[in-house]
Amino acid sequence: MKIIKSTIETTDLVYNFLSSADYKEAFECEFFSNKETTPDDLMIDFWTDNPSWINALFKIRNILVRPLGLRHPDDTEDKKKESLKHSIKEGKEYEIMSIPAKSDKETVMCLTDSHLTAYIAVYYDKNQNATKLKVSTLVQFHKFFGRIYFYMISPFHYFIVKSKIKQAVKKLE
Repeated sequence: MKIIKSTIETTDLVYNFLSSADYKEAFECEFFSNKETTPDDLMIDFWTDNPSWINALFKIRNILVRPLGLRHPDDTEDKKKESLKHSIKEGKEYEIMSIPAKSDKETVMCLTDSHLTAYIAVYYDKNQNATKLKVSTLVQFHKFFGRIYFYMISPFHYFIVKSKIKQAVKKLE
């Protein structure tokens, strides 16, 4: 399984939010799987089933941005994780997150704060020949600080996204 840089296609739901994006990226891989899942389930795992190093990065990020007044989801408690899971499945808002679009093959999450708006999409298509998993990120900066903030975290974002794709594939193979 090799994760490659990909493009956001016009048929992807997240494409509908592309026109306002200042930054865009997509990574995908193809693999074989006999297990069933949905884009919702993958999105839930993306936000709630993290290795300790990712949880540590989020804790550091939350401590650093708290004095700046940036909001962040506190998803460390089990009941918060259940609320997030329910919100993704039902397509409802949860703290700074919402689900603006979803289909049988794709779930799009939007995170909105004063400094930026980010769209993260999980696309999952399983057929007889192969399974395709793609994670796309779009970011719109609202203020100069949003641009600085994002470019400070972007190297970590890159590693986290690739790690989460690997984790999902490992779970599904």
